[in-house]
Amino acid sequence: MPSYAILLRGINLGRRRLPMRDLKAIFERAGFTNVETLLASGNVVAETDLKSTADVEAYVEDSLAQSLQYPVDTFVRTVKEIRCVATKQPFSPIPQQVGSTLHIQFLKKPLPRKLATQISGAQTDEDRIHIEGREIYWLRTGRLSDSVFWESSDMRSLRLPTRTQRTASTVRKIASRLSET
Repeated sequence: MPSYAILLRGINLGRRRLPMRDLKAIFERAGFTNVETLLASGNVVAETDLKSTADVEAYVEDSLAQSLQYPVDTFVRTVKEIRCVATKQPFSPIPQQVGSTLHIQFLKKPLPRKLATQISGAQTDEDRIHIEGREIYWLRTGRLSDSVFWESSDMRSLRLPTRTQRTASTVRKIASRLSET
């Protein structure tokens, strides 16, 4: 059975607090096997007979909506895809400044070329962007709390699609938990 990395957006923010054992149980009731949750922030690895990431996304979103009574945006990657993302080094070398962190934003589908160009064109020395496939790699040099990049009027005017974000270290942890089948 294929394994998948399943990334849930906003599952443990605000009023949407869900113990990971409950999330695991929802996945198991939905027919997933070898379910594991990671880092209590909406990261799930699991196996299913479903063969495409789009089918897994739709099935998970439907299962979660039925169980939780609210929608949960879901982003799915195969073992090969998440391992590729986990090992990608789009910014070399990464600055050693305290607080420099590589973040990865996951999308359902690649950005239109024009939108990708606009995002890349807005990057700064502190907020560098690399877009590839269904991922946006964001290198934040300095404190994350000091960045206004994604909240700037330039970014807001672009009407970016829904996405979820993880640090590169989290993505590497997720990738390490998946087995090739």
